[in-house]
Amino acid sequence: MLPRLLFAAISLSACASLQAVAYPALNLMMQAESDFSTQTAGEFAQANPANLLFRAYGPASSAAAQISDITAFVSGLGTNWSGSLWFTPDATRADYADWSTYGHSTADSYMAYVDYLFDINSALTTAGLKNFSGIFLETEGSYMSKNATTLGKTGWVHDYLVSKSLGSVQIGSTGAWTTAGNLSAIGLDLLAIQVYNLDAHESSLNYNDASPQGAQNLASGIADILKNQYSSALGDLTAPGLNLMFSYETTFFGQPQWTAENFDAFLSDFNLAIPGASLGIYSSTDAFATWNAVGVPEPGALSLFALGALCVLPLVARARRSRL
Repeated sequence: MLPRLLFAAISLSACASLQAVAYPALNLMMQAESDFSTQTAGEFAQANPANLLFRAYGPASSAAAQISDITAFVSGLGTNWSGSLWFTPDATRADYADWSTYGHSTADSYMAYVDYLFDINSALTTAGLKNFSGIFLETEGSYMSKNATTLGKTGWVHDYLVSKSLGSVQIGSTGAWTTAGNLSAIGLDLLAIQVYNLDAHESSLNYNDASPQGAQNLASGIADILKNQYSSALGDLTAPGLNLMFSYETTFFGQPQWTAENFDAFLSDFNLAIPGASLGIYSSTDAFATWNAVGVPEPGALSLFALGALCVLPLVARARRSRL
């Protein structure tokens, strides 16, 4: 009897794993690792963010996606996802050498990123696929500055986009938690605030407790820090184009207990604390790994078919009983 009960328990667990994961509702997600597989693209399409930031390592990097890889990734998003796709080059000083095949002087490093984007969009157009509708530059640690002269709708990046016949491409950037009010001043279309990076305040926040009360405490703790910082301009936190971005890095939500359900509860609590805020997430591949974890080995094709039958049989029996 015990082995049969054990098999039944395993079967029920596996049946649960066959069901689609209900991903948390997010306005922005960042493909921050070098995972550009079509499987990951399908997960993003299912999560359905309004903005998807695709990080591109320099063409000379060992982790770089080739243009054909990026084309395959975009194809993997399917035709039902209608969000905006943002080209996000790895734009730090240390990694600029990886862009040497699109060489420019370091003073004009942004030209290399725009040139590469132009080539990618040309390939996507040829393939009949969605183009990147925005370029998203992390200016911290790079050769660039976050100001209207460099970025913005009239800055150097914009002017070069126009010269490459990419004038309709939007411009975005990350920002520290103290820069939420700068979106309109810089003239950006998208500003992702790294609200997990709260500097000295971080020690007061507990990411280790994913219980309902712990999620509520963490949500109100982060919101209180932001509201106290912007008590005279709270509208900056809900301005169009501004996203408050959390992270699934190990230090923050990248822990096993922050399942999709628990993180969704946190987001709901945060939306109660700051109504109308657009929420995003960094390190999405880590998030998918946590959200999709089922605790059982990946079944083979034959086993999957058998488990599928086991999952369906109770449903069929239940349907027959309902008709009696």
